[in-house]
Amino acid sequence: MRGVCKSFGVVQANQQVDLLLKAGDILGLLGENGAGKTTLMNILFGTYQADQGSISIQGQPVEIHSSADALELGVGMVHQHFHLVPRHTVLENLMLGRPGKGGRLDQTGARDRLEEIGKHYGLKLNPDAIVSELTIGEQQRLEIIKALFRKAKILILDEPTAVLTPKESEGLFSALRALADGGMGIIFITHKLYEVREVTNRVVVMRGGAVTSVVEDP
Repeated sequence: MRGVCKSFGVVQANQQVDLLLKAGDILGLLGENGAGKTTLMNILFGTYQADQGSISIQGQPVEIHSSADALELGVGMVHQHFHLVPRHTVLENLMLGRPGKGGRLDQTGARDRLEEIGKHYGLKLNPDAIVSELTIGEQQRLEIIKALFRKAKILILDEPTAVLTPKESEGLFSALRALADGGMGIIFITHKLYEVREVTNRVVVMRGGAVTSVVEDP
């Protein structure tokens, strides 16, 4: 992202923001509430459109006008409020809007993929569990798995530990490290300094809608 600006009326949420994410990075986006972190990521995910600036993915300029565009380009986002269907199972949530060959849902393939993700990244879930009966940490895990099902190469997490217990946070950090080791680029939005020290390898600090510093290996 280069030179990104975004205003809401007279409020300038982002001011000439540059952001670089490399494959395998866990990038901490650090700042107080209102610093412009979530607005910037909503631009990358297509929820908002920038007033000015550009986005490139793997060196190619792209235009992202919607979350569908972002997903097509390999950008996934786990919001603070999850986008799940509580009455459906884990497997049904993963398969929503994803027809298989000939327009038919490939449940066997989805089960196999879920098991594979669980083994590789420690993101294990019962495919037949009802979402409303999952813990908050398990629901967040499902949102991450949804992004992997959509072949995300960039994963944005907005204040992901806000709803987690300390043990669940440790499990999340372990999964993020495994994903980064596999080449995924991860953006971790937080206002907690100890979290960026725990899990990130680069930190971008924002204040008042602008980047104030970039720290390597915090």
